[in-house]
Amino acid sequence: YIEVELYRTIVGNTEQAQYVGYETIIPDSSGNWTITFQNLPKNDANGNSFIYTVKERQIDDYVSTVTGDQDIGYVITNSIPRTPPTADRIHIWPTIMILSISLITILIIGFKKFEKE
Repeated sequence: YIEVELYRTIVGNTEQAQYVGYETIIPDSSGNWTITFQNLPKNDANGNSFIYTVKERQIDDYVSTVTGDQDIGYVITNSIPRTPPTADRIHIWPTIMILSISLITILIIGFKKFEKE
């Protein structure tokens, strides 16, 4: 399930979003996740029009993106953020091999110099 919060602002004053409430959404038998908020007032007591927006409550390990508007509807997309690649063990082996060969070469050269003396 996901929880979607509903907010409203007055047209022209988008700085003061007012929390309206939230709904819990579960997928239907076809796997579709939809919700319709109903019976919402269009205007405040002074006749100012409301704009409604939605926000998904945080889900661990996911990033939520909201697109759309109140006229066409909102689409909430959850995605798992890409983690930066880490050093792979395969990349370590060439370095270890080069260092080992270098160390062996230095030891052989040192041993040959020691034999000559």
